[in-house]
Amino acid sequence: MITEYLRFRTTPSFSSDPSLFAKLREGARAAGIVNQSYGIGVEDKEVLHWIIQFDQGFGPKDFVWDEAKYGDFTKEVMKIAQEPPQSVFMHFDDDDKEPFSKEVTDAPVTELAAIELKEDLSKEEASKTLNDIRSILRKAKNGKGACWGADNDKPKNVYLFVGWESIEDHVAFTKTDSFKEVQGMMKNIISGVKMGHVAFSDHVQQ
Repeated sequence: MITEYLRFRTTPSFSSDPSLFAKLREGARAAGIVNQSYGIGVEDKEVLHWIIQFDQGFGPKDFVWDEAKYGDFTKEVMKIAQEPPQSVFMHFDDDDKEPFSKEVTDAPVTELAAIELKEDLSKEEASKTLNDIRSILRKAKNGKGACWGADNDKPKNVYLFVGWESIEDHVAFTKTDSFKEVQGMMKNIISGVKMGHVAFSDHVQQ
């Protein structure tokens, strides 16, 4: 299964006319996308985060947008975006759960970390360490699941999603020994990281 993650800085039209983004979500649904989640950043309230799941037996190359009904996708997006969206396609690999843990975006708040892996790090070492980190995060008090995926085009770019009951619960976790363990493992594999929180909602078909 492939997951697309889009983010972009919104224009005032995004808030003043909710129908503009609703039209884009409905167009994706009409093209066969059943599961999509979206939310505004907690720390940066101008940035929209949009997750699209290709989990219905077809991939991005098979995606057909109905331009006659929903307009040119790029032009419609630019009605609510200050710049073209950043788009990443990822595979989420997990042996014991669904590839993208839905509980993560169902949580009241989702921690999203954009990670740059060290250039000399092997794929095997990165996967093992990230899986170990994921296991610890899934056991965190008031945590609501964790999953990670690598950019299909730039595999050194990894995205970690962690669900929490609240930002306060995330902060409380950073004071635990488990977090120190995660920190130690992270230092061994990353060259940079950007983090934030998002309160996601699911698209509901009208």
